[in-house]
Amino acid sequence: MGEVFRNNVDRVPDFSKWITDIKSTHDVLATSLQEGCVDLSSLKPPKRPFVIVFGNEGDGLSQDVVDLAHEKVRIESVGQVDSFNVGVSVGIVGYWLKMQAAVAAAAHKT
Repeated sequence: MGEVFRNNVDRVPDFSKWITDIKSTHDVLATSLQEGCVDLSSLKPPKRPFVIVFGNEGDGLSQDVVDLAHEKVRIESVGQVDSFNVGVSVGIVGYWLKMQAAVAAAAHKT
């Protein structure tokens, strides 16, 4: 419990400017349903610090934020589900990246 208190969460007045500023030191991943996104199952953990931006279920992220991202990521789904609420999306992407990092770490040990 309390994992939320160990994560960095920022609130910024001009999100596009913040993304532009942080791109020099961090990879920016944006979740999106647009064409041309990499499927989450194909995503490898970034090599440098990164931020993940999520939009809401109804509107997603603004186009200017999506355009600023280094990588656009699509969460695959089955059936007629085309989007998830933001809490579910954060859980899915976070779990995937954590598992990929664990697999990479285990591979380096052998």
